Amino acid sequence: MSKEAVYRFVSERKIGKRKDKCKVFYSRRQFDKAMGVDSELEPEYYTMPEAMARYNMTRDQISHYVRTHNIPRTYEGRYVRIDRKALDALFAPPKIG
Repeated sequence: MSKEAVYRFVSERKIGKRKDKCKVFYSRRQFDKAMGVDSELEPEYYTMPEAMARYNMTRDQISHYVRTHNIPRTYEGRYVRIDRKALDALFAPPKIG
């Protein structure tokens, strides 16, 4: 899309924006919804509270398993994001067969 088309599209659909110095950032969720794209895909990570609720464990227990089994994690500020596939694979029931 050209710049003019983006500006027109955003203003017609009243998509939220945020200015940071001389740059303008538009809400990706609102933009995707207006374009008809399904942006509500399953995230690739768990936050610590999500993992605690999903597996009914304490923060220390989750941290222990993440460290012991070398599960990939990233830090965004003070928030820990744990790889969803690796954690699900660790706690998946064993396959007999």
